[in-house]
Amino acid sequence: MIRKYGKEPFQIVFLHGGPGTAGSVAAPCRELGRYAGVLEPWQSKYSIFELTEQLDRQIHDFALCPVTLIGHSWGAWLSLLYAAAYPQNVKALIWIGCPPLEENDAPLLL
Repeated sequence: MIRKYGKEPFQIVFLHGGPGTAGSVAAPCRELGRYAGVLEPWQSKYSIFELTEQLDRQIHDFALCPVTLIGHSWGAWLSLLYAAAYPQNVKALIWIGCPPLEENDAPLLL
């Protein structure tokens, strides 16, 4: 499933946290949609590979590349994994509430 906000072209893709929080970024998507075309894809797969492939299909089916990926929590990690696999499709990354990317950064959260 994918929700659309604003008008085409859709060049912003806002990824929810998870698991189980599909739809949790609807409010900021609605606000951004006042200014630009925004997609809110819902992830439904069970492996990193499948999630990355699902996101690639969603982007190619509905967006105009390169896109700006906005990721919240787990969505931030997924945006990073996607950008590493498909750098040609990504213009920018924005992370909100991103978990630490390296183990030595984890204590900084306490």
